[in-house]
Amino acid sequence: MQIQSSSQTLGQNLNITSDHRPPPPKPEAGERPPGPPPGLGRAIDTLSDDQRQNVQQMLESLSDEQKGQLKQALDDFKSEADTMDIEDIGQSFLDILSSVANPQKNSATPDNQVDVYV
Repeated sequence: MQIQSSSQTLGQNLNITSDHRPPPPKPEAGERPPGPPPGLGRAIDTLSDDQRQNVQQMLESLSDEQKGQLKQALDDFKSEADTMDIEDIGQSFLDILSSVANPQKNSATPDNQVDVYV
């Protein structure tokens, strides 16, 4: 029995090319890439197309202060979400996001405030 050896290298046999691309730039400290918060993608996928589009628009329009409020609200929501269905989590996220993105005006605005003199 005779073994033949080949002079080709493994790389030549597999047609390996050096198409190395650098990784995408990392977000700066404190910044997250755009999109839903981590872990909520599946829940958001249960929403209707219009609702998902609203979520995306609201997330893009949040100020830094609103992002902090959303994070706090979601942290508070975590323990409750453990016992919920994925569809309910998606709807609750939409409700929380809507309340942060579109806060209701305080009922004591100058338009309806009454001064009382004693």
